Amino acid sequence: AHNTKAAQQAEAEAEVEVEVEEAHAMEEKAVHTVAFIMSDGDNLQILQNDFITERFFNSPQRGSLPVSWSYAPCMAVLMPNALEWAMGQLTANDTLSAGPSGVGYAFPQLFPEGADVAYGQATDLLMRASEQSLVNVIGVVPSRQSLTQLVRAEAVTSIVWFEFGPSSMGYSALHGNFDMQEGVPVVAPRLNLWGEGATGDEVGVEGLVNELSAMPKNTSLSAGYSIVVVTPSHNYSDVVRAGELLMAEGGFEVVVPEVLIARLVANTQAKIDCPMPTGTWADQAGDLPKVRRDHGQPTLLTLTPTPASPTPPLTPSPR
Repeated sequence: AHNTKAAQQAEAEAEVEVEVEEAHAMEEKAVHTVAFIMSDGDNLQILQNDFITERFFNSPQRGSLPVSWSYAPCMAVLMPNALEWAMGQLTANDTLSAGPSGVGYAFPQLFPEGADVAYGQATDLLMRASEQSLVNVIGVVPSRQSLTQLVRAEAVTSIVWFEFGPSSMGYSALHGNFDMQEGVPVVAPRLNLWGEGATGDEVGVEGLVNELSAMPKNTSLSAGYSIVVVTPSHNYSDVVRAGELLMAEGGFEVVVPEVLIARLVANTQAKIDCPMPTGTWADQAGDLPKVRRDHGQPTLLTLTPTPASPTPPLTPSPR
């Protein structure tokens, strides 16, 4: 039975790899591409409890819609049997992505010099053990320095930046922003399936469909791609229902985020939106950088927070 599950897992992983490769040959289409990431996989208690219920990973519907499940790579050493079980259950429509922010829940911007290197190395080691390639990173203030050690990790081929900003924006305060750092794509979620709002950044199923319906259906624009973070306020059945409504409307395609990001990079020729800022962010607690939310390309409005004490000036990265 174990060999059968291992073979199924290998087959599922191969299918995702083929899709990523095919992304480089896609022609422009009138489609809006969507990917869902189930959140809170950094929480080891959830991975032992809610995660394995029928509301989430053990849903009888699982596999009917592409989804990435955030999952702490440290499970490879803390609870290897649980990780082995989860990996053995994956379908062709499931992936495991590293939960914020890699080896464990952390704000990388706060690591002192030297500790960030050890953190990056541990994340790399355990992501490879977990066969993960995408890492979700959480931070209060975005900066290239926060990601330096992660983009250099062998295991990391893409990053989704969870902006922990104003509460009304959930994790999507950067509204789908796309950047490249040392050849690694860094993409921000566009929306959150969080609560039952009809409009805004935190929406219910119908609100999500309405918000996505207003976005461009064009595979050559970064605005034609949306990553949606699914919080525990919604279950897997809600994600399936959202997918069904999108398919009924037409002009949408749902894929796993690894495939979405590969298509985004290939079809936009890696044309970035706003570069991640540079500077000494860890000691600052002023206003967050803000990205205008509209249905076109994201536009960074301000880069310089009001510092609590004198600090070196902040400068945007060159395009």
